[in-house]
Amino acid sequence: MLPQENYELSGFFGYVVFTNGHVIQSDLLTVYYGAADEFVCGAHFSIAEILSQLQYD
Repeated sequence: MLPQENYELSGFFGYVVFTNGHVIQSDLLTVYYGAADEFVCGAHFSIAEILSQLQYD
């Protein structure tokens, strides 16, 4: 995860996102994270999509 949105870029500690926890429901992964030390946010990801992008050597 990279800071991209304005609320992630500006603040007391700008340009920072840090994970706080996650919840898994079926194929949906919800990651809760802090943004710029001012907000708590949630991001949704598909577990199948994450796994399909893994590269094996």
